[in-house]
Amino acid sequence: MREAGAMTEFDRSAGSLCLDFVATVRDWPERRIELLGTPAELTGWFETAGLPVAAGGLTEQDLLDARTLRAAVAEPDTAAALSVIARDAINLLAGPALGRIRACDSDGCATLFYDRSPSGRRRWCSMRRCGEKIAAANYRRRVAARSRP
Repeated sequence: MREAGAMTEFDRSAGSLCLDFVATVRDWPERRIELLGTPAELTGWFETAGLPVAAGGLTEQDLLDARTLRAAVAEPDTAAALSVIARDAINLLAGPALGRIRACDSDGCATLFYDRSPSGRRRWCSMRRCGEKIAAANYRRRVAARSRP
């Protein structure tokens, strides 16, 4: 809970919106100062951060959801790591890069990859895995063809 005389200004110096949000609670060894004690205080933080606020105002459930998110940001766990993967998938699948997703051309490999090559004509998932096998097989065929009478 908020202490009497606690800071009423929100700290926006962390350099990141999510870290500024984490700073809305102060956990010190002997006391905890909660800057988001009411939906009105959450509304104030949103406004300070330049975020939109629902037309009907924020509710106790919104406050609980915000605190849950804040805890997740402050204590990264598996869900946090998975959310990064999900965000990357959304960016990849919903953006202009979608046309650059390819399946490996190597027989027996169907690995998907993002073709970052300048020409956009990459054929294998990786040179180490499939590209070297194809290149080595092509080399052996060329050498064998030259040695035939």
